[in-house]
Amino acid sequence: MSYADVVLMKRFHDALKGYSDEKEEVRPKWADGTPAHTYGAFSSYSRYDLGQGFPICSSRKINAASAVDEILWIYQKKSNDVNELNSHVWDQWADKDGKIGKAYGFQVAQKYDYPEGHVDQLDHIFHLLKTKPADRRMVLSLWNPRDQKDMALPPCVWSFQLRVQGDKLNMALHQRSNDLVAAGSWNVVQYSALLEMIAKVFGYKPGVLAHDVADSHVYDRHIPFVIDISLSRAQQIVERLERIDGAALENSNLSKEEQKAFKQFQRAVLSQKGKVDFAHTIEQAEELERKIGDYETGKIKFAEEPINFGEYVSKILDSKEFRLADVIVETMSRFPKFDAMLGYSNPTIQLDDVKDFYDYPSPRMKDANGKFVDNPNSKFKVNDYHPETEGKKLQVRVPVAE
Repeated sequence: MSYADVVLMKRFHDALKGYSDEKEEVRPKWADGTPAHTYGAFSSYSRYDLGQGFPICSSRKINAASAVDEILWIYQKKSNDVNELNSHVWDQWADKDGKIGKAYGFQVAQKYDYPEGHVDQLDHIFHLLKTKPADRRMVLSLWNPRDQKDMALPPCVWSFQLRVQGDKLNMALHQRSNDLVAAGSWNVVQYSALLEMIAKVFGYKPGVLAHDVADSHVYDRHIPFVIDISLSRAQQIVERLERIDGAALENSNLSKEEQKAFKQFQRAVLSQKGKVDFAHTIEQAEELERKIGDYETGKIKFAEEPINFGEYVSKILDSKEFRLADVIVETMSRFPKFDAMLGYSNPTIQLDDVKDFYDYPSPRMKDANGKFVDNPNSKFKVNDYHPETEGKKLQVRVPVAE
């Protein structure tokens, strides 16, 4: 488990306690034609200090190589052709020629008149990093109203801004919409890697990735997965806290004041333990998952036995376990040294040693048979990353349209 897992748990919590569009007509649909409704939080904000580790979740395996391949497809190849992408993530949006319209890489490739010449947005930012690193105008936007009618999908991540502070390079990332189960960690991994790559090329240390999302949401049929993941995180933290005694604190690298703060944190979380029935709540989630499986295989029709997701979520959130997320995230953000005490991992990424952003090789490629495989010529790797493979995992299906 990493700090990114704790942040994602908090975002799950906020979404499920947010707004439900159950009574509204929505565009996304499930494969069986049923409207895909969401619970969502408006305007969420997360902050990751890349100096403390690479923010990748371990609660479900994130294919970091494919995530980085996609970000290079957008910003290095500046492409809108899925034939140049080494994964299937954009296949459903591509036309018969493999294009996704005037979206993402197409927008990065557009050139504009700047003082230094007729260049695209990314190269203009690179020029500023070389010549005016204190500039506060290193902004790249993928949101072009003129071309939206010709986009297969308007960009979810629509802008970022770079800012140099001392020897660190920071990024503010802006996103209009985020499916937390499908891409809650995916976009963070991508843009953290992009920030690390640019920082390395221009001689900076990677600083902070500040991520704001206008609409963070969970789809109705993903609720069992969210509850399963969130409860398992809370349970793991409680179990670890129970094993930490005075002797462990004395042998830690925490100062006396930090040890005192940790004890307060420990008491705050363990005081809620008796109010949480983890096994019963996970059982409820698994029961709902089985019902959803029956619906999707046609054994039960929604009209015959509808699930009131709003009532179900309200019942779950009446428990105390989700409140642990608030306590944990707030405490961890103030005391990052607690990571070690809670047994958190701090993944880091390894990059190729290049002098130009455009020289980074993609970590994915197609082999002679057209199969997507890891690129042996890329040194990209996520170190100290241990995604959980033990236990029951819920299969995540995504709606036909986002």
